[in-house]
Amino acid sequence: MAVTISRDEGISSAAALAFLLCDICHLFKDEVNYIWPMRMNLTKVMYLLARYYGLMTVITLIISDQGDRKPDSKVVSVKFHLLDRARTQKLRDSCILNTRIMQMAGTWVSLLILDVICTVRLYALYARSRKVLFSLIALSLLELAASFFSIYAASDYSRLKVNPPSELSSRFGCQLILPQLSKKQCDIHMLAWLFTLINAMTFFALTLFKFKDSLKDEEGVVQYSTFKKRTYISPLLLVFMRDGSYTLLLHAAVMITTMTVCLHREGLYFPPAWPWLYASFSYVVRELTFLVMINLC
Repeated sequence: MAVTISRDEGISSAAALAFLLCDICHLFKDEVNYIWPMRMNLTKVMYLLARYYGLMTVITLIISDQGDRKPDSKVVSVKFHLLDRARTQKLRDSCILNTRIMQMAGTWVSLLILDVICTVRLYALYARSRKVLFSLIALSLLELAASFFSIYAASDYSRLKVNPPSELSSRFGCQLILPQLSKKQCDIHMLAWLFTLINAMTFFALTLFKFKDSLKDEEGVVQYSTFKKRTYISPLLLVFMRDGSYTLLLHAAVMITTMTVCLHREGLYFPPAWPWLYASFSYVVRELTFLVMINLC
């Protein structure tokens, strides 16, 4: 089981890295034209953080898992088994501190950036409706508060003992293969994921609801019979992609998959799934940022 999960995590991390690199290289020219000339403002900072934090995290994860270290070396990994050759207590404290920093600076900040970008996008899509704006802000604040509390509670590993030297590696570290969360921690974590999923589905539903405007005839009546005509399939798909609906659908799918994985055996199979969270954040933020900037131009 340990070998299988460790292998799957490596494969998943490599696949997420390949996806991120392909996406960055494919649209690097647009990024240079639209993002780089901007003055340093909140939009640019949020974009760069969401775009490259996940990439750096996945790369560090892959590098930290390769090869053995010298006996007197100290290694800090960005996974749950953060490494330290010091005493047991120092190792445990290091695990808790660095894990919380990684999650707060990664997952929580990524959620914040994604919520801001999605809110701005829908605010523009609904002709700057204040009702939509304030509703999304309230929903996002509720999600972020639940996520903050969940991350803090779920990253309390003081009950864990330090593993003996592993057969897979010559390094010491916190528990990785055994379940990371207690039943109470898992319930709290699932509650936060539920708010995140509701938020993602709300963004998708509001974008999809606006999609019906593409089906209206000259009199403003929605013609659902349009779906039956093959000649309209390509234009409808183009609108579906242009409005960002498919992007939010992808994000919601990643949320559902991750949540499902976390439900099984208190997060035992979470390590192979989490690299795709950062890949999803990076891709969705990039796509929606470009859409917002194109509309503003």
